Amino acid sequence: MRNVFREKWGFEPIDGHFLEILLPEGSADTVVSTYAFHHVPDEEKGEAIKEMLHVLKPGGALIIADVMFESEDEKRRIGEEDGILEEVLEEYFATLDHLGGTIFERLDVEWKAERVNRYVWVVAAEK
Repeated sequence: MRNVFREKWGFEPIDGHFLEILLPEGSADTVVSTYAFHHVPDEEKGEAIKEMLHVLKPGGALIIADVMFESEDEKRRIGEEDGILEEVLEEYFATLDHLGGTIFERLDVEWKAERVNRYVWVVAAEK
């Protein structure tokens, strides 16, 4: 995938971690996370979002696409209905209640979320 990225976009992807993005403050137009945010423990999600916002330029966009749920109740309900409750509870799938009601609200960041299907949401926030 790194080779495909390099060929398509003409630059080397940067290694990093949600809690330590190796870019200068205010240097990125957009930060995109796809199907990786669920590996960040819930207690670190706020710090991860702060770090992603930290590297954004003013007016920059943060995009997170991943398996998410509206609430803990929905997470449990869908997991039970689909017979995958154990798998759902093993990962750190975000809830919109936690992202919006706790993290983005505390950071005073405008955000919106759009459901793609039963499991996948795209969350967009602006710095």
